[in-house]
Amino acid sequence: MELLNTNVAANRLNISRATILQRVENKTMVSLTFQTKKLKKHFIPSDFLHINPQKIEFHDCKVISIIQNKGGVGKSSLAINFASSLSLISSKKARILIVDFDPQANLSENFLSQNILSNKPTIADIMRLHKENRELVTKDVVLNSISTVEFENVKYDILPSSIDLGIEIESLRTKTTPETRLNRTLKLIEEFYDFIIIDTPPTVGLYTQMALNCSDDILLIAIPEEFPARGFKTLLEQLELYKNEMIDLKDSKDFNIFGLVINKIENTNLNKHYKDVLVELSFKAGIDNLYFIPKLLTMSESQAFHIPIFEYKQECDMGFKIGGEILKIAFDYLVKNGIIKED
Repeated sequence: MELLNTNVAANRLNISRATILQRVENKTMVSLTFQTKKLKKHFIPSDFLHINPQKIEFHDCKVISIIQNKGGVGKSSLAINFASSLSLISSKKARILIVDFDPQANLSENFLSQNILSNKPTIADIMRLHKENRELVTKDVVLNSISTVEFENVKYDILPSSIDLGIEIESLRTKTTPETRLNRTLKLIEEFYDFIIIDTPPTVGLYTQMALNCSDDILLIAIPEEFPARGFKTLLEQLELYKNEMIDLKDSKDFNIFGLVINKIENTNLNKHYKDVLVELSFKAGIDNLYFIPKLLTMSESQAFHIPIFEYKQECDMGFKIGGEILKIAFDYLVKNGIIKED
């Protein structure tokens, strides 16, 4: 996927540049906008020239969990940028919530101010209320814990986490069906969102079971190295086990594995070998949607600036290698669910 300036986009569509700019202004064309010192520059992803964001029709809320049993693979980055892709494609029309369900709270700390994190409740506080008396967990309690994050090109809400989440999850183990507590929480607010994306911790314990219990789909992520490749095989086996165990849980969703993101790909023989291992394991598990993201400094730099990849100006100079692939994930997901329509 290329990132086209307005002149090239106009030539591709055989229309005037003024028409392109008008479509961008009216939000009837998918575009990225970057503010320079003198003016705004607009860029059009080549695969989205014929997509009109205003004709995207959302249905019931979809819950997607980002899952991997190894740390350092880029789960939180994928959660943020997948949410950003959905927002970008819809010109901020999609109502998106990211649930930080990791006690490390990296996602929350990277995108929310310390003032918000210090003064608003977190998912840990909500889980504590579940422990004390689940009737205390109301729609207003959950909504009051959520903060909105908006940039030039994308917008989403975040339900933050904190280190206390680990304590609260452990204390829930003594309760009846603790796996259902996150599901009960999200059902209270599903009417306000088109997509809820859950960033899970690098484990396949109770956290993962709670996320799976409320997920329509899961998006797996791995990196092409020895230990993550070994762990990926184990993860697939555990997911199948959990799927069977969840059949008897009340209101549990029958999740599907939407796809696998192979992240941080480098041009080495060893890296290629483990990428092939991950691809083979995926095909054996019936995972058809595979996405390949190269290891580039661009992603690390955008994280350092606390912004999604689509807000990072240098992305334009990197051939759109990362952003384009993440946009493809979102596009495929929208097509799979019958949400997106071509103009």
